[in-house]
Amino acid sequence: MKFRYFLSFKHSTYTMKHFRLFLIIIFLTCSLESFSQLLPQTQYVFNPYLYNPALAGAKGDMAFYLSYKKQWWGIEGAPDLATLTFEFPFENRVSLSSQLNYQTEGPLSLLNWFVTGSYFIPLDSFEEHFLFFGMSVGVENRAFNMSEVSDPNDPALANATALSHTGIIGNVGLAYTFKGFRAGFSLPRLFAQDVITVDDDSFENTSNQLAPMDYWIANLSYRYNTTFSGLGFEPQILYHADKFAGNQIEGMLTFYYQDYGYVGASYRQGYGVSAYLGGNINEMLSVNYVYGFSSTADANLPFNNATHELGVRVNLGNKRGSSEGASQMDWLNEGEEVIEDQKDEYAPKERKKKNANYKKKSDDWRNAGEDKRKDD
Repeated sequence: MKFRYFLSFKHSTYTMKHFRLFLIIIFLTCSLESFSQLLPQTQYVFNPYLYNPALAGAKGDMAFYLSYKKQWWGIEGAPDLATLTFEFPFENRVSLSSQLNYQTEGPLSLLNWFVTGSYFIPLDSFEEHFLFFGMSVGVENRAFNMSEVSDPNDPALANATALSHTGIIGNVGLAYTFKGFRAGFSLPRLFAQDVITVDDDSFENTSNQLAPMDYWIANLSYRYNTTFSGLGFEPQILYHADKFAGNQIEGMLTFYYQDYGYVGASYRQGYGVSAYLGGNINEMLSVNYVYGFSSTADANLPFNNATHELGVRVNLGNKRGSSEGASQMDWLNEGEEVIEDQKDEYAPKERKKKNANYKKKSDDWRNAGEDKRKDD
């Protein structure tokens, strides 16, 4: 995100009132398109549904997930984001999910709500390769609260009303998994949007239209379980291609200890380094915490505060424990470990028939041996 600083502060004399105006000018002198996007979240590591609707309900668990992010902790008017998701998988490979987001940045607020339908299919007879598809439709409201502004006559606020908008939104995604490997692709904007860009010198605005392919996200990951005491690790790469806000890459590395807990670190281009940890309190409840180290690329910024994220997952039970495809997301639960009894129970009809023939031949051989012993 590129912008010019119009105010110069001395750390010993600037007031909170001045700083809030400083934040407002930052938000309004960069592309207004950036506000139509949610803050980037490291919570994607724990809840892939946040960036890819194809993975909603993919674990097979009915669950609530609540997360909160506060950027630049301790600074009044700094961005924050609260997210609530609900996933309800059915036994027929279909999941119905929902996502609610509320974000604020000074006088700006963004509220959106999605309903998501997702579906997966096995690509081979051994049910090791899976393809996931998901699509969301919802509504979004963006608003600018002039009561939060100390100087409504400031030239930077001349186009503030252009931020207020209510409309239909959506997203779509695909994902492929093979044991511990996962690849995904998503379009966070399913419908074209009008974007207002404000020039940081003249304050004149330009209207552009943002097409669905102007912003897309791709990710790759692989979870590997070692043979040493249940330890495992998973590297991930996430790439954002955004025509207006610029491209961004982030990488994550997570270390797991069985199903008890995990620690990891991430690097997000333009934001810096974060560290995170989490674990399962019990079968129903799990929590995680992310600490974003303070990182400022420009010394003119009058703050250098860290970012915090907190996530809580409430698992209400597996809905595919007795249905086809219950192990389709073993990479999320147990990495490369294969649950053989599940594979046998949900084997394709051809393999079941073959196993039945082997069993019949074995029974015939055993019966023939018993008849011969009786005759002797």
